[in-house]
Amino acid sequence: MSGIFGVVNQSDCIMDLFHGTDYHSHMGAERAGLAVLGDSLKQEIHKLGSEQFRGKFYHTLLELKGNQGLGVISGVRESQPLIVGSKMGVFALVLMGLITNAEKIAQSLQSRGHVFSEMSDGKINSVEIAAKVIAQEENYLVGIQSLFEQIEGSASVMLLAQDGQIYAARDKHGRTPLAVGVRDGSIAVASESCSFPNLGYDIVNFLKPGEID
Repeated sequence: MSGIFGVVNQSDCIMDLFHGTDYHSHMGAERAGLAVLGDSLKQEIHKLGSEQFRGKFYHTLLELKGNQGLGVISGVRESQPLIVGSKMGVFALVLMGLITNAEKIAQSLQSRGHVFSEMSDGKINSVEIAAKVIAQEENYLVGIQSLFEQIEGSASVMLLAQDGQIYAARDKHGRTPLAVGVRDGSIAVASESCSFPNLGYDIVNFLKPGEID
């Protein structure tokens, strides 16, 4: 299992990103990561093990700055968020769920000359596979749609583009929820709506299966 959180603030988003991601701690205990857009996209990823998210990432409150960010806590060993360069620009990606035909998609990409750098336990990172599928298309929206058409299993994604736009997409089977909350011009998306009340966000929508927002 895993939980994801994304936020676009009018001011620095780190406090919301830190606490919003931390509210997903019950969703996994293997790895966690944050990606923040300031002057550029920056990421921080840690193994959790017996340690809690707060202890691993508390220093990021001082080290990372930006108005947009993504966070993930996961029960699998794949590193994320990943930051990828593409013809559309640089973007960060998080994924929640399971792509059961990931190896088949990876083989198809490799046959066309693609290489993979993120390996977890000898296997290609499914987040990198998703990122490469998205990067083949002319824009992020079409790329996410193409991903949903190709994958088997269930996966929701959030993408943070270098221009500050966040794309949230719920898996086509509706197995992994995504809630949208707002607060004074700021917007957040989370797999766990319980992350909103203590941050002052009001829930305004739950994405429908296959919906991209």
